[in-house]
Amino acid sequence: MPTLTAPDGTLLVYDMYEAAAPLLLYNRPLGTHYLSIRLKSGAHLQEALTKVSAVLKANNPEYPVDLQSINDDLNQLFNTETLTGKLAGIFATLAIFISCLGLYGLVSFMALQKTKEVGIRKVLGASEWILILLLSRGFLFLLTLASLVAIPATYLFFNNVVLNNFAYHVPIGVTELLAGVMAVMVIAIAMIGSQTLKVARSNPAEVLKNE
Repeated sequence: MPTLTAPDGTLLVYDMYEAAAPLLLYNRPLGTHYLSIRLKSGAHLQEALTKVSAVLKANNPEYPVDLQSINDDLNQLFNTETLTGKLAGIFATLAIFISCLGLYGLVSFMALQKTKEVGIRKVLGASEWILILLLSRGFLFLLTLASLVAIPATYLFFNNVVLNNFAYHVPIGVTELLAGVMAVMVIAIAMIGSQTLKVARSNPAEVLKNE
């Protein structure tokens, strides 16, 4: 967490949850303990650090060289948020995987129950695409309904609850939410379509004979 020392000796602590406070920079050579170095754009990091260490040791051999990167400070600052994001991604992946398994089983069971109906419709001249639409329209309706509920709920939750904890943040847009919904819809449609297509391509004579 970044820290600054006020002129009166007070230790100031800042984080990403608070707005930026007023800052005064002043020159006090006797109190200088750190040397800030900015590397040239495109410079090789390890090679540059080696040269910097060599220069520091040559000019000030009595003190050890302790190099710290501002990127390390920022990574430490966001360590909790990064871990939370990774855990959320893992649990979201598991939830989607389990949901897909349940959907696959439900679609397979439904397709098995509709085998006789599919055979009769094929005998009457229904095409495969019409059969797929008839078998999957119920699931597509439920997926669409779930998406209409999930998009505004997620939008309001993140923008009004989660991101409000940060002083500066970029709000989540509808485009990101629609992209996630479309990805889930594609996975679900692929699973539904594979099972319904298998049933739609079955031989109606064999199906009706078994019945």
